[in-house]
This record gives sequence, structure tokens and C-alpha cells, in this order.
Amino acid sequence: MGFRIDLTADEKIDVDKSYMFCPNHASLLDPFVLIVLSKRPIVFVGKKELVKIPVFGFFYKRTVIMVDRSSVESRKRVFEMAKKRLQNGVSMAIFPEGLVPEEDVVLAPFKKGAFSLAIEFEIPIVPQVYYDCKRFFLGIFLKEGLVF
Repeated sequence: MGFRIDLTADEKIDVDKSYMFCPNHASLLDPFVLIVLSKRPIVFVGKKELVKIPVFGFFYKRTVIMVDRSSVESRKRVFEMAKKRLQNGVSMAIFPEGLVPEEDVVLAPFKKGAFSLAIEFEIPIVPQVYYDCKRFFLGIFLKEGLVF
């Protein structure tokens, strides 16, 4: 996409371990940055509403463990699906903010899901901060659709 990633890591990641990656969510570029930085397969957990986005939704529903945050059953299903994936040695990725915040919001409040999964499956949490994604590519999901 024409961007260069400048990585600063405080700790080294063991490529033979599973992790719960929890980056801030500054733009629509964030998942792609995480995929590029990862040295092993990652399964994302994301909200089901994103399936409605044309083209993106087609691929999204085939690759992401979707959650309906308003449904207890859906959240339970995420735990079962995550358990299967983690047994196969993959890492998980959840944006704990649960949304791309408005432009003036630096960091939105966190949802509990990522941390509950990490505790339940005893995998280390890797917090990540993507500083410039918002500046390079701000996209905000609204009820009406995707706005740039």
C-alpha cells in the first residue's frame, strides 16, 4: 500500500508461542499492519456488523471469528471457536476498543473480551500502539456505512 513500517519493540516475541495481540484501533489499516508484523498465523475476533461492508464483508466473514456483542450465546461461541484455533497454535487479535474512535479520540475505553480470552486460555497479551495509522488512513464506521 506504499507505507513503510517503523517498528519499535520493548520485548521480543517468541515465534513458537500463541499470543493475544491487542492494538489500538486508529484506522482501517490497523489489521493489515498487525498481519505484516506477525510472524505466525493470526485469527481476528471482530464484530458481526462489518459483514455488511461491500466486498470487505465477503472476505471478513470467511476469515474472522465474528461476535454479536449483544448476544451472550455469540460471546460463548467465540470462546469455543477461539479454543479450537489456539489449540492449532495460532495467535488471536482483538482491538479492545471495539471501534475506530472519532478523529479527536486518542484511545477509547476497552471492552473485556480480549482480556477474558487471554486469561481463560492463559496466553500472554501483547499491547501494541499504531501511532500514524489514523493520520494516514482515517476511516470511521457509522450506522449508515463506511465514511472516509
